[in-house]
Amino acid sequence: MLEKLCTSAEAVHTSTRYHMEREETDVFPLLEAHLCEQQQRMLLYRTIRAMPLRLLERVMPWVVSKWGETVGRQ
Repeated sequence: MLEKLCTSAEAVHTSTRYHMEREETDVFPLLEAHLCEQQQRMLLYRTIRAMPLRLLERVMPWVVSKWGETVGRQ
């Protein structure tokens, strides 16, 4: 039973990683191209407000690292 649980957890992890990589490469550039800066901020704000705290504490380091890359390019 533990092996089945581990296999399922790995499948979820792989699927989530693929989903996030696709968003970073396909979706985020489209949002950046078609939304003004204020709309992008509002989308991020609404997304963050909808997250449970446990998820938020795991996601924020990633958001800040991506934000740092964007600011560095400007």
